[in-house]
Amino acid sequence: MNSNKTWGIIGLGWLGEPLSKKLKSEGFNVWGTRSSDFNYLTDDFPNSFCHILFLNTPPLLKIKPSDFVNKIPILFQNQKPKIIFISSTSVFGEHQGICTEETLPDSQTENGKWLLAVERDLEKTFKEQLLIIRPGGLIGEDRHPVFAITKSHLVSGGDNLINLIHRTDLINIILAAEINNLSGVINAVSSHHPKRSEYYNFWAKKLNLKPIAFKPELTSSKKVESLKLPLFYNNWVHKNLD
Repeated sequence: MNSNKTWGIIGLGWLGEPLSKKLKSEGFNVWGTRSSDFNYLTDDFPNSFCHILFLNTPPLLKIKPSDFVNKIPILFQNQKPKIIFISSTSVFGEHQGICTEETLPDSQTENGKWLLAVERDLEKTFKEQLLIIRPGGLIGEDRHPVFAITKSHLVSGGDNLINLIHRTDLINIILAAEINNLSGVINAVSSHHPKRSEYYNFWAKKLNLKPIAFKPELTSSKKVESLKLPLFYNNWVHKNLD
């Protein structure tokens, strides 16, 4: 690992902040921005050198995907850093069945369409410099969908399969992908895909929350898998999303 590299993190939030701490603990140089000090729509892009530019923002629907991407090359056209863009499995449609890195995305949501458009514009601009990581739903520590679901009276899609990943594993995957100098697209999702009703009621019981009433129905066929993860990441910390 080349710990002399500098990472620039756009988005020091729930994922970016612990990633920054992990990088610093391993000797990397890190700078980053928060939403409180950098508005992607109105502020100038940070004028700071980095070997790896980590783009980690939620879908910014007020910004055209092309404008989001075009804000970057003016500064980095000579430096040519590695670009890591955190996208989402929401680029896949709910009725696409098994989705791998070879599956053509067909999102029906505004967020998914925006992310996919950004992916494509980034690919045109940065080509082999670009790594796109598509995480599943993020869990970890105090962040778990079960807390919101237990507030619902009746939850649809009880037979849908979950597509989640723990933050610790996602951070490890990001670092492992950079160490291996990977580019292209990686689906970052645990291979653990129980039914929603089974998984969330397991957690409700474990956390002493009230049982969740699910409709025993299939409203989504989406099951996100990765052909690439097994090639470079097998030491899962939370493979079963515990």
